[in-house]
Amino acid sequence: MGNWASIGFVVLGIVVYGLLFHLNRHQRVPWGSICIASVGVLRALTQFVIRPSMGNGALAAVLVLVAVFFVYVTVFYTRTPPHSPTLGPGSPFPDVPLHNLVGEKSEISDLQGESGALVVFFRGSGCPACRRELQLLQSCLPDIQRRGLALVAISVEAPEVSARLREQLGLGFHVLCDTEFQLTDALALRHERGYLGKDVATPTHFLVDARGIIRWVHRADHTLIRPSLNEILSAIDDALPPGGVSLAADPG
Repeated sequence: MGNWASIGFVVLGIVVYGLLFHLNRHQRVPWGSICIASVGVLRALTQFVIRPSMGNGALAAVLVLVAVFFVYVTVFYTRTPPHSPTLGPGSPFPDVPLHNLVGEKSEISDLQGESGALVVFFRGSGCPACRRELQLLQSCLPDIQRRGLALVAISVEAPEVSARLREQLGLGFHVLCDTEFQLTDALALRHERGYLGKDVATPTHFLVDARGIIRWVHRADHTLIRPSLNEILSAIDDALPPGGVSLAADPG
């Protein structure tokens, strides 16, 4: 019974973390989940001390390894690299040609709305936090367009991969591909070996006005944490005057 309780606490800690992630309530350091899992580890170690046996020792070792891996992934692996901003509010946004989903070249200035564009860099189609954020942005798309902005998402994945992602998630906004890292490097957003050993873009939001000037930047310091929709809309309202019209062109 004691062994099952130890396993249960570790599993519960991981499940709680997953639930909070799904509800967008997770923290940079998931202390609650770590504490719950630690109870299971301590119970297993205590059981081994009180009743030394091969089985109790093996269980304690496995739970320690699981807990250490959980802490590493949720606390250290998910951090983004230190960053010294090269371009911030007031700087021109680099107008670098990128591939759209049919392989043609597009620039942000070609896609922007009357008031500009909200440009969102994401890690890729395999990132759960990115997929969730893109779906949330889709739900907020009418509010963004009413403010005269186009919404443009950018990753370093190939057009065919991004096209599948856009179809799977039912996205109605532009998705561009910076496969050669031209814009990503111009903005110092490359996260080397950031996802399964591959270089990706650091999750970052840019609000660019109609003249191509950056008005707001949010760069994630944790790969699982993004600004809320309310934060994004508030930043838009604070940085840009009210008004504007929706982008009429079909996204691609």
